[in-house]
Formats: sequence, structure tokens, C-alpha cells
Amino acid sequence: MTLEYKRFAKAMRLAAWLALAAAITGFATCGMEPPVNVNPNFSYNLAVPDARWPRLNLLSPAENEVYQKYGKPDYFRLWYNKQGDLVSGREAGPIVRARKLRDLRRSWIYEDKKIEVKFRSPAKSEEVPLSDQLQVLCLRGDPQERDPQIRNGILREMWTYFDKGEKYIFMDGRLAEKQLFKGVGKPFSRM
Repeated sequence: MTLEYKRFAKAMRLAAWLALAAAITGFATCGMEPPVNVNPNFSYNLAVPDARWPRLNLLSPAENEVYQKYGKPDYFRLWYNKQGDLVSGREAGPIVRARKLRDLRRSWIYEDKKIEVKFRSPAKSEEVPLSDQLQVLCLRGDPQERDPQIRNGILREMWTYFDKGEKYIFMDGRLAEKQLFKGVGKPFSRM
């Protein structure tokens, strides 16, 4: 055997091992939950389940029970922090761009039933009524301007949608008032 043939044979064995390793890795990651679909022009806080969702073998017992009861949720609410506070694109953007959404806790939203299902553990879920803020979020997406103010111990938050010509005023998370004004239409986009 010539030296060139030995090098060629060694390179081919290495290529075969690398191909086998890639195939095994690919099969191992095929079982992972597909990513959720975040549309930054609509909301960083809500995501739509992927078309391939769910993979029943990857759901926890609590998730499987909820899925059997209600079916596919309309949205996933993404929890960027422990409190579940809504975040802006500036806060969420790096996580979305780094594709680390799988690491985020998420609750399931059923818009027509007006419930949010929170998963406390793999075996336990909790249904809560859909808050006014989440209802508006499902309807309109993230506000283009969000102005929180605390006055006399009450959190007053104004959400403005310039494109729609709507302003929602919340007092401690409950819708207190909706104001209409002349919207600027579709050319206005979220940055």
C-alpha cells in the first residue's frame, strides 16, 4: 500500500465516523420541541405554536392533560422573567435573535375560552381567567408605546397603538378606558 492510499483510507474512515455522528446527533435533536413562532411585528410576548406542534411524547403529563381537554392553544405566553411581566422588543430581542426561546417558561392561552393555563410543575397546571391586558395583547399585539405610572399606589398603564388609533388605559391591570384617535395606518411599524 502506498502512503497516499493510506491517507485516503484514513480520511474516508474519518468522514464516515463524522457522518455517523452527525446522523446520530440529528436523530437525537429531531425529538426536541419545534421552536415557537414569534412575529416581532405583532408581539414578543406571545407566540403561535409551530405547525408541527405538539409532539405528544414531549409534553409533560400536565401539558398532555390540558391538550387533551382543550386542544392546541391559540398562543403561548412567553415568560421572560419570573413575574411574567410584559417586555419590550428591546428586552426580548436578544433572546429571540439567539433562538433561546426554548429555555423560556410559557403558559398557554385559549382566547375563545378566555383562559390562561400556567404550568406550575410537570404534573400540575392552573387555569386562570385571561387578564384584560392579555386580551388586548391577543387582539392587538405589543403596544407601540407603553407608559406605566404609579399614582397613589395604583399602577396606571397606557398602551398606545398609533397604527390603529387606539389607546388602552389600565388600572392595576384592568381595562379602565379605551380611547380612539386618528391612526396613522400601516406605514407605522414597531421598532
